[in-house]
Amino acid sequence: MGLIAVLGTDFFMVRRHSKAAILLFICAAFAALVPARSIAEDASTLGVTDSPAGIRSSAEDAGTLGATGSPAGTRSSAQGASTLGVADSAEDDGGHRLAFEVLNSPSASDASEESEAVPGPVHVLAPGSALIFKSDAPKRPYDTILINGLVLSGRVGLEIALEVPGDQKEAWQSVPLHLSPSGRFWAKLKLTKPARGPVAFRVTNQESFESRVIVYGLETFAWKVEAPSGARRPRTQVIITAEDQPPVIERAAWSAKDPRTELAESRPGRMTLHHTAGNRPLSRDESIQEVQWIQEFHQNGRGWSDIGYHFLIDPLGNIFRGRPELKIGAHTLGENQGNLGIAFLGFYEPPHDHRMIAEQEKAFLALAAWLLKTYSISPDTLVGHQFYRPTTCPGKWLQREIAGLKEKLKNEPAAQAKRQSPPPAFPDGLYESIRRDLSN
Repeated sequence: MGLIAVLGTDFFMVRRHSKAAILLFICAAFAALVPARSIAEDASTLGVTDSPAGIRSSAEDAGTLGATGSPAGTRSSAQGASTLGVADSAEDDGGHRLAFEVLNSPSASDASEESEAVPGPVHVLAPGSALIFKSDAPKRPYDTILINGLVLSGRVGLEIALEVPGDQKEAWQSVPLHLSPSGRFWAKLKLTKPARGPVAFRVTNQESFESRVIVYGLETFAWKVEAPSGARRPRTQVIITAEDQPPVIERAAWSAKDPRTELAESRPGRMTLHHTAGNRPLSRDESIQEVQWIQEFHQNGRGWSDIGYHFLIDPLGNIFRGRPELKIGAHTLGENQGNLGIAFLGFYEPPHDHRMIAEQEKAFLALAAWLLKTYSISPDTLVGHQFYRPTTCPGKWLQREIAGLKEKLKNEPAAQAKRQSPPPAFPDGLYESIRRDLSN
């Protein structure tokens, strides 16, 4: 009502002026009512996935694959499958899902490789052999191609070629692998001009013995670096704590790099669940390596300021802090403001089919219950990434767990008390101070 009164008063003040002045006033009033979105808000993360209509970020136009076929000289744990499973991660997260097929036919003598530690398509390349993939045509023009995966053993090379009319390919271009000590890799090719056609890429064994590799994802997007928010830095660094906060591995403990730019502030009011569409670590050290790799991939591969998620949970129940809760994330395109992104490490979608286990569930419920209490959030706000975007994230096996997780959170004493009590009063008026800072 106060806004209407102000608009009404201002309108009558200018009604005696020219029509042009009145038109300018109306445009300015409309602009004031429509919230602006920063590039940071429009960032989406990905380990694979989806994509919507409209403008897309690097994560949004990504499609990830889990390769499944195998050519002569290679064998795959997913023999017989020609298209790749895909998934997204947090602004995994989320991009346009691209389907892939293996172009060279598998050998009749090839055998499937079984692996409990790494379920899904593990491609075993004989010396001198190569695995060639071809994608469907992306729905939007792109100038950047990004591939990520895991080298389990041996040494491989990666080449990319664009499809041109007539089923022909441009010359293969060798792309350097950014390889981490854990074997995780990403490779990026920036084009000199936008393209629209399918992408082919070739993985070649560069050793005199077998090499084993997994391809997790492929993304095509228009390159855009996450820009500074332009928001002023808070007068003081606010860190909210509570007695019931679960153990969290802080950024310093996993050797996180600093954000490249100042991130916009964000007041938490909802939660979105993701999967990282990549490795499923089996130890704390492996989890630290994977989280470090995700940050490096998001910063250097996708050009974001920082890791896209606020929290990451590994299969052992370890909780890693990503972006601070009071900073905007980069995990759900167009829906990042006030949205806490929580990602499960792993690939909860075919062809890898990871599942949530008891340790992860316990850790998530403890973290979510603390966030609900600390920021006065309703359990009903918990959704999967696919609630907001046409994506497979957080994967079919994690998505089906959300209803049960939500019910358990509703039965938490803190959640029940929230329905009949005001937001928590932090010491020395901290809550009101935060509200003032975020509203200015």
